Amino acid sequence: DIFWIAPDGSIGTQWWDINGNWGTPYTITPPGSAAGGLAAVARRPGHLDLFWVTPFGEIASTWWDASNVGWAPVFTLSPRGSALPASGSVATACRLQDHIDVFYVGSDGSVMTTWWEGALNNGAWNAPFAIAPSGSANGVVSAVSRTPASVDVAWISADGSVGYAGWNAATNNGAWRAPFAIAPAGSAAPTSVISLLGRLTVHLDVFWVAPDGAIGTVWWDGFVNNAKWNPNFTVAPAGSALV
Repeated sequence: DIFWIAPDGSIGTQWWDINGNWGTPYTITPPGSAAGGLAAVARRPGHLDLFWVTPFGEIASTWWDASNVGWAPVFTLSPRGSALPASGSVATACRLQDHIDVFYVGSDGSVMTTWWEGALNNGAWNAPFAIAPSGSANGVVSAVSRTPASVDVAWISADGSVGYAGWNAATNNGAWRAPFAIAPAGSAAPTSVISLLGRLTVHLDVFWVAPDGAIGTVWWDGFVNNAKWNPNFTVAPAGSALV
């Protein structure tokens, strides 16, 4: 399944199934629905969840399930003016089949999160809260769940540093760890995209575009370097990527 924001602010989708060809593209929200930031996740077979920023600075969502006909009505997870309507400003991770974590950059540059679990809070979304303070992020955030009991989040700051925060159910009394930089100021273009990948339960890789168009990266492994983040380096030379 593929999703995009059209020039008129509608959200389009296209899908492919092994039993046939690609389907016909169609819109799942009307014009003017989205201003930026788009994240999708399939937390179990036959189900999709979609998140984005509205022109009013809200985080909105809709979902599709094979047991229903069509997409569910759109609803919001955060109040007006709470989110920065930038590309890449929303990310989601599912550490359990019936649990979703959503992350977004607040209008003040904070890194915000909200979460849902089917068996808690009467199945309602919980109130958003900050995992990094005002001024932390410039507009892009990425998230991954490498185990059923952990979530990792990374973002680009206005000074070009790369920020990080993590949560693990077994540490810090179940609270989010204080955010810190995993790459120094000037490492990333402030408008860069960022990608966070967990290929093993104890390994993380982060990638971004440097100010000179190089691709930068930094990595962490629980069994290497005393479980500290390693120095960042480039994996593609200057001019390789669009800044």
